[in-house]
Amino acid sequence: MTEDRAGRIAHFLLREGVLRKGDREHGQIYQDLVGNPPFFAEVKQRLAQVGYELVENLGHLGVRPGMAENTATDLRNRMGLDAGHIRLLVYLWVHLVYREWTNLRRDLQTAPPGAGQTALFKEEDDEATYIPWNNVKTEFAEVISISRFKGLLNRLQALRFIRYDEKRDRIWADSGLYVYLDLRRMEDFVVDLARRLGTEDVNAAVLRVAKGSRIPEEAE
Repeated sequence: MTEDRAGRIAHFLLREGVLRKGDREHGQIYQDLVGNPPFFAEVKQRLAQVGYELVENLGHLGVRPGMAENTATDLRNRMGLDAGHIRLLVYLWVHLVYREWTNLRRDLQTAPPGAGQTALFKEEDDEATYIPWNNVKTEFAEVISISRFKGLLNRLQALRFIRYDEKRDRIWADSGLYVYLDLRRMEDFVVDLARRLGTEDVNAAVLRVAKGSRIPEEAE
């Protein structure tokens, strides 16, 4: 019976890609998985048999192809993203996921035991980390038109990387931004990028590259 249920959830995850906050069915599956480590392991194994990884990061859960580097550039072919999508994607990852990750690590340095446990899977639009829509539009205005900017955002939203509300002036990370990109590989990538550009400010380094700055080659 458990095996049949594991198979059904594995198929569901392959179809959906990531679980959405605010969806009751998705939320129940999330709780079933993170609240039962043996069942999580069973579903993870079923997915591995067909070449996928089951990933849970900072309260977000979904699947991604296994044996991939899972940096931003690896998404280009399998998701139909172009260079503009990738530049914006890395920029948003830094301002949303990396920001949350670094804040969490800082907070946990003095937190009591157990504070790092997985957050409940629930709707938190008004509380979640976001970046102002207009700020992003302004920063990219020099290199892309407003229609192109909206087109990029629409595509990233359709793929569940982000959610945004222009009227409320907010862009939030959706589960895909946590799941499809390997957090630690991406961190290594952006920290190394900042180092090559001669700065410790990852945000500034990513913005410079997004606006067309060349990435310096490694010294011989």
